[in-house]
Amino acid sequence: MIKKHLEKLAYILPTLITLIFYLHTLGYSWKHFDEQIIYGESVLPVPTSFLEYIEIIKNFGLINHFEASNAFYSSISNVRGTPLDTLFCLTVFLCLGKHVFLYRSFSLIIHIINTFILGVILNKIISLKNKDIPPLTRISSVALLTSIWSLHPVNVESVLFATNIGALITYLFCLIFLLIYINRIDVKNNTFKPLKVRDFVIIFILYLFPLFLNEYSVTFPFIIFFILFSFSAFHFKKNLKNSIKESLIDSSPLFIGLAIFFIHFFTDVTRINLINSTSINIQLSLERILWFTPHIFSHFLKLLFYPESLSIDQSGNVIFGNFLNDPYSIFCILLFLAFALLSLRSITIAPFFISIIPFLHVLSPAYCLASERYLYLPSLLLIFGIANTISFSHNKIKNGFILIFLLIILALLGNRAYIRTLDWRDSVTLFTSAYKENNNPLLKALRLQFTGSILTASQYSYDVQIQGLDYIEHSKLVLSDYYLSLKDDKKAPEIIKLYGLDNKTQMVKTAYLIAFEKFGMERDIQGAYEILKTNLDKTFVYDPSVISFYSFLLKDLKKYDEAEKVLKLSLEKNLSPASLVQLSEVYILRKEYKTAEECLLKSFKHFPYDIKTLYTLKEFYNLKKDKEKYDLYSRLLSLRTHGQQ
Repeated sequence: MIKKHLEKLAYILPTLITLIFYLHTLGYSWKHFDEQIIYGESVLPVPTSFLEYIEIIKNFGLINHFEASNAFYSSISNVRGTPLDTLFCLTVFLCLGKHVFLYRSFSLIIHIINTFILGVILNKIISLKNKDIPPLTRISSVALLTSIWSLHPVNVESVLFATNIGALITYLFCLIFLLIYINRIDVKNNTFKPLKVRDFVIIFILYLFPLFLNEYSVTFPFIIFFILFSFSAFHFKKNLKNSIKESLIDSSPLFIGLAIFFIHFFTDVTRINLINSTSINIQLSLERILWFTPHIFSHFLKLLFYPESLSIDQSGNVIFGNFLNDPYSIFCILLFLAFALLSLRSITIAPFFISIIPFLHVLSPAYCLASERYLYLPSLLLIFGIANTISFSHNKIKNGFILIFLLIILALLGNRAYIRTLDWRDSVTLFTSAYKENNNPLLKALRLQFTGSILTASQYSYDVQIQGLDYIEHSKLVLSDYYLSLKDDKKAPEIIKLYGLDNKTQMVKTAYLIAFEKFGMERDIQGAYEILKTNLDKTFVYDPSVISFYSFLLKDLKKYDEAEKVLKLSLEKNLSPASLVQLSEVYILRKEYKTAEECLLKSFKHFPYDIKTLYTLKEFYNLKKDKEKYDLYSRLLSLRTHGQQ
């Protein structure tokens, strides 16, 4: 009885530690960051009742896409969205409303459940691998390893980022699948317990949920396959052919689900900008996979083993070589290849390496170069691999040494994670920490602007508002200095140009921020137009936010032909509701109503929940005196905004 209670400590203790550690964050307010998607209802509405929930789905449907882009991270703009993702978000919004405490609590509960399941898995895997480890050593090792993962600083963003709930649930499913497969390993008989038809169907159906919720689990079938294969080939000592066959049959429900997902993925070209020139260009693809990817991988390794510089803008901290055979680039490539080779036979490395692939820009270009929340599952599987190593090495290393070492690691990482939670206590601390920890001047200026705009709000005292203005003035100096430094144009690899990280493109984006400030602070439309035009003439940037602002300036200056030209160029590369609406407004101003209507209906088809699209459609049909359609889009707009038009 006492032994059973001690056994439970391996996974109960880390959950209690996690709860106590994150308890103070439950009172944190909304952040003026991506969480405005919820409280600002920028992508989807937050239903106020079940009847409204049904009405929203009935009128707008579930086929809705949204833009995933950030001009200051890269020039890549992705368009994505699945019916399941829309349904999931609307359901969560209905249940939790706009109560920030409920979102914080829900995220923490999922993280605690994940921590508990990881503890069970680690305890099981160590027991399977080595029966000779003393129970107390095993329980202590499992508790410490689980706590190290749960309190790792890179996972703070996942827990405190309300819009990351979908990803947390995806990882919950992955952990459940991993536990199911680990429990099927029969060490006594050197085989896997038979997979019943019922289990096959359940695993297949359940895996479709996280797959269509987001893409983070696309490599999970390969992770399960490798874990099963390593047991079959190296632990059960079966021949290569039988090991592959047995592992493939057992993991087949996951692979079938993945095949269905890929059919959808490749047939819906609006979901993500995959089928375009960036993917079919052989040179760019090779540079992205063989040169760009290793740099991202090296950055992630640094975050995992030395999480000093933590920021919501990790994309600005990724270091790239100046040219293809730069010494740093060669180091990154060799490091990446070393991990790839080790993964071919190491259960310690392979699950981690496979899990991080979706975030390395191997499968397709993505707007975000790097983010801490991407490491939630990879860090978990790294701990899984370390547990496997400990199960083999405990006879060679003194047990006390292992436990003391793990305890020191936990103390160091826990301390850094606690400081990281303090960064997230409000929007100002979050943005100031991002400013301090970022190496990119453009992102530094952006976060200074964000902080300044928050502090200059009317609810703050005069002194605080003055401080906010100081932040904005400081951002101007940062932008000015950075803009001048970029005049020395350096030759960069083509893949760097594709992502908009070369000096010319950075000049355009710096000019965009300067122009935005001129327009917002000084109402200098002509000055804003001139600085942006000068730079866009040198290097055209397709980013929707840049083009949308530029076309707005062009319309205001009555340069309709030029506005049409830049919007069409942008739409050839990026499907964007902002660009479609702007283009429709150009056609309306020129009284080309049929073409304007085509633009608006196209935007409504792909982005039915977009408020600007609905508003412009309503005004368009009012202009056309089409009462039936005017009433329709007036009603839809009222439903989308809860009557607040």
